[in-house]
Amino acid sequence: MPRFGVVSLLILLLLLQPISSVEFSSSEQAQFSTKNSGVDLSATDVSIRYSNPSDESQYKMFSSNHPILGFDRPKNLYVVDTVNSTPMDIEVTIRNDGSASSGIITVQLLILHNEYERFELANRTVTMNSLASNGQGTATFYNVHVNYSGNHTLVVSPSFQGVDDNPSNNNYNRHYTVAHFYFTCTSLVGWNAGPYWGTSTDTALSMGQSCHIGQGQTGSYTNNLQTDLMTPIWDMSDIVQNPTRTNGLTFFYAGSAQPNDSMKVFALD
Repeated sequence: MPRFGVVSLLILLLLLQPISSVEFSSSEQAQFSTKNSGVDLSATDVSIRYSNPSDESQYKMFSSNHPILGFDRPKNLYVVDTVNSTPMDIEVTIRNDGSASSGIITVQLLILHNEYERFELANRTVTMNSLASNGQGTATFYNVHVNYSGNHTLVVSPSFQGVDDNPSNNNYNRHYTVAHFYFTCTSLVGWNAGPYWGTSTDTALSMGQSCHIGQGQTGSYTNNLQTDLMTPIWDMSDIVQNPTRTNGLTFFYAGSAQPNDSMKVFALD
């Protein structure tokens, strides 16, 4: 009986003996090394331009495309990214901050509606050549157009055939604002113009001329003059019930104004 007791005690001690932490550490290191590819991709920037020169000429002044030849506008002074149903070229910048070459890279572009979950307004994919360690390159999505005006979200996601060392920094997110109307007021057609209103090349910001009152760059008008220029009627209805972002209006004017000049917005339900 004493011998059985000794054997039982030894077995119990062996069962209670902790397993070596060194063995666990080496096992974890081996498992990690099989997943560590040495590639760390990230999308870092987006540049948006109009695909067609005619659209660019009409909308470029206060869209996010930058720089604009002959117009010294700060990069962040803009209102929209594009206009409804207008094709755009979207260039994205991809970096590889890892220690190994990436191989062929797949870049996905998503434009998501902000009011509906997973409502994809655009879903495009392109491939780009391998990026070396600490390398950078660009990929361009041509003729991307969205047929839904409003405030949306643009997401760029690069990937490759291996496992990214740091997937948390892969995606690039920014707003993508699509205008429903963009008026340059190059003619008075459709506008309700009172006396003395016309068009002039002196105060034009785009398209060569703009709506204007007065007699040109050095002209003036009296302080008691009463006349109006009214835009066409815009349908501002929203199909979304209880939207989180409602309509927005932006106006730019050039030249000078006199006391008692004003701009008014009328809304009818």
